Amino acid sequence: IAHVATQSGVPVGYWRSVGHSHNAFFSESFIDELAHAARQDPIAYRLAMLKDSPRHRAVLLLAAQQAGWPGHGTAQPLAPGRARGVALHESFGGIVAQVVEVSIVANVPRVHRVVCAADVGVVVNPGIVAQQLESAVIFAWVGWNYLVPDSWQFDANKRGLVLLTLVLSLQASYAAPLIL
Repeated sequence: IAHVATQSGVPVGYWRSVGHSHNAFFSESFIDELAHAARQDPIAYRLAMLKDSPRHRAVLLLAAQQAGWPGHGTAQPLAPGRARGVALHESFGGIVAQVVEVSIVANVPRVHRVVCAADVGVVVNPGIVAQQLESAVIFAWVGWNYLVPDSWQFDANKRGLVLLTLVLSLQASYAAPLIL
């Protein structure tokens, strides 16, 4: 066994889903860039690629409908200064889609709402699945702060406060994750 320590400029440590966390971020960001270049709605662009993937389509459509994405269910207009983003990823046989509503307040990103839909196959204990999905949302926030700490100019104490705010926001507007 050999080990070579390197200074890559990218902090590494334990990640909840091994490579899926950052791989989903990069691939979904690229799909968004492609949709933008094609002047297409991000969900419509993904759906066009998923014609032969009914489980993926169902999860993505459910997330879009519940989030009020225009053209899917009852559209919910965004408040001024807010934006939505979408991601869809398969990991370990489960398929998850999330729609996130965000804004920038005083140069600080703020997450207002996360809608999560999942098809994880046979579910023995729905409560455990809900806990996994909820904690994944929180872990994503922690991961972003870890990867890009200077972008928000937070010190360690402020990062903790932001995370606490996110947790309290999720609890205040709690709705169980959507599970197909």
